Amino acid sequence: MEHNYWVSTPFKDFHTFLPHLDIIAPNIKMLPDVILDIIQSYVDSMNFYSDLPSLHAVRKLMDRCDNWVMLQLGAVLGMPSTEMMRLRFRLQMRGDFVFYFHMSAPQRHFMLTTLERGVESQRHLSNMTWIFLEKEPKLINIPRYKNIFKDGLFCRMMEYLITEPPTQHLI
Repeated sequence: MEHNYWVSTPFKDFHTFLPHLDIIAPNIKMLPDVILDIIQSYVDSMNFYSDLPSLHAVRKLMDRCDNWVMLQLGAVLGMPSTEMMRLRFRLQMRGDFVFYFHMSAPQRHFMLTTLERGVESQRHLSNMTWIFLEKEPKLINIPRYKNIFKDGLFCRMMEYLITEPPTQHLI
């Protein structure tokens, strides 16, 4: 098969007839297949991680989810709003604090139902569960994002609610 090749130089553009390139070009490989496969896997990995959301945006979303969960917890436990605001401030500021509480069986059931409905109806909670558990790549499988999810109040609260009822639980 013969082709005309377009050749461009800084001074002149012209067509040339180079039949020997048709014979050699299809069979030339610059690297072995093994090396090309390794390069392709690296490129695929970089594409995989380049589509991830920023850690700051994920933390901000988790803070909004934590605020909502904290408000629901305050409503279930009947805590005054001033006390909830103080706890929410510490939560937003990432302060280290311990919060002990005990829930009766009806309170546990009500809180679990509230959180389940929140996944469907509360915007931030829905987005958080979607990006961590549904959307590909699942952020729960990526170590730097997994800790954000596990340390979030939603995950800790769900863990508390679905385990055996302790007398006191640390959150």
